[in-house]
Amino acid sequence: MNYHEYSWFMMFALWRVIDTEFALVVQEDGWVVNAANWREDFLDCDYIGAPIHLAHIVTPEGSYWKNSFEWTHESKEPGHSVTPVQNGGFSLRSQRFMRALVEHRHIRVEIPPPDAVDGDPLRMRWHNNALLEDVQLSGVLRPALEKIGMRFASIDTARSFSIEHAGPSLHHGYDAMQLFGHHARVRRLTSVAPLTVGCGIPLSQLDNWYGERDILMMFERNGYRIEFAAEPSPVLRAPGGLPLHTRKVFDCFTYNGEDDILAARLNELSAVVDFFVIVEADCTFNGEPKSLTFDAGDVRFAPFAARLRYIVVHDMPEDEATAVSAAVQSSQKDWLLDKPQTGHWVREKFQRNQVMRGIADADPNDLVMISDVDEIPRADVVCMMRDDVAHDVFGLSLAFYYFYANYRNVEGPEVASIWTVAATRVRLDTTTPDRLRMEVRNGVQPAMLIGDAGWHLSYMGMSDEDVRRKISTFAHQEYNTPDILATVDIGALTASGLDLYGRPGYVWKVVSPAEAPRWMADQPGLQHLFLAP
Repeated sequence: MNYHEYSWFMMFALWRVIDTEFALVVQEDGWVVNAANWREDFLDCDYIGAPIHLAHIVTPEGSYWKNSFEWTHESKEPGHSVTPVQNGGFSLRSQRFMRALVEHRHIRVEIPPPDAVDGDPLRMRWHNNALLEDVQLSGVLRPALEKIGMRFASIDTARSFSIEHAGPSLHHGYDAMQLFGHHARVRRLTSVAPLTVGCGIPLSQLDNWYGERDILMMFERNGYRIEFAAEPSPVLRAPGGLPLHTRKVFDCFTYNGEDDILAARLNELSAVVDFFVIVEADCTFNGEPKSLTFDAGDVRFAPFAARLRYIVVHDMPEDEATAVSAAVQSSQKDWLLDKPQTGHWVREKFQRNQVMRGIADADPNDLVMISDVDEIPRADVVCMMRDDVAHDVFGLSLAFYYFYANYRNVEGPEVASIWTVAATRVRLDTTTPDRLRMEVRNGVQPAMLIGDAGWHLSYMGMSDEDVRRKISTFAHQEYNTPDILATVDIGALTASGLDLYGRPGYVWKVVSPAEAPRWMADQPGLQHLFLAP
């Protein structure tokens, strides 16, 4: 049974196998933590589950979904109605709740409108998986279910009932000793004699996860043993200090909500990367505040959780107006400078340099890759670099794609451009990640150059309006002009093979989907990222 089949069963057929007034639903990664914390008022609810990272927000201006527990701030805004999803993996449901969609047929499962509705109609996109049963029952359909008398737990009651992940605002000051139940892939009940929790995070990485140490301390106080994931194996050294067989690989990249691309990157590189360092800022390169977009609860990221290091940059530099001259305001050459003068390039380079916050434990000869999330190296290329101790700097030439994972730049100056770079950790003692990247790209820094090394997947899954929005906020502000914004038409561009920015010599062409990262091409849910020939 796949997840969608499971969801249909839970919404329409669970009642057929339950004879009691209530059912406690427990998936294989959930269990009762402390039965003594059962409360009779739980039975006052028709549905109760742990409040999760995802919520639906309704405002006077419209409605939308928010991830990463950022909805907790929205609940304080005047006129904002916030409906957090309550996790179904450890949940209590009444018999009448289980029958609700069968007995009240006017309540229909709804697929909310996509978050982007303009542009190509075959490339719609949602920020949540609306067909998951707990998203439907406690999120999408909750207003309709409440109208027929269904009672959902308050946030405070739901917090005491169960937990999945801790949220900075939601669980600040929270007493985990009051918990009744638990459900999370990152923690498993591995033994009942003695009681043992298997944590999927190495002890050395525990503090990278908000509230995780407190949750595990709660288990210990309830009599559980904790078994942590294995620490990375030490690198074997030959005489002289060089790696004997292998060395750790740190994949470091900037991120801004490209979740499908991130999932493809993690799956492509899982076998050859030890740690993924994800760097996201809380403002755009134009200096405007923005919401954080990395979703730790995305089920596609769960298998890699112990190796993900999420770095949030809260200290992006502000503009220094006196340093910005008319000569560099166009940005056309400013991006080449190690110390740019326009604010958008100052911030982009600053964000990239913060990958250093995620590699403090790297050994001098460990390999550090530097790129953007959409610049994905091939796994076999990374393996080759890892085992090549004769070179300490590498430049990777990536095939260049726009809009779709099979719409490639086939002619022009960037057909064989260097995008991702890699170097030993010790190299970064005398330079910055961004400077090294630029010097390798510009031929200033000698490097081992590798052709056909991966994919640069830009503007994937975006609508016309998404592309305009990105252009208005990214660092290449020389393209943020009324003329360019007015001509953004993905359908027309892909039909003609013309360049998005009208650059001379650039030719684009639809190629075989087999060129794309294999995991991406194999995902039925990502076929909107491919253009039919």
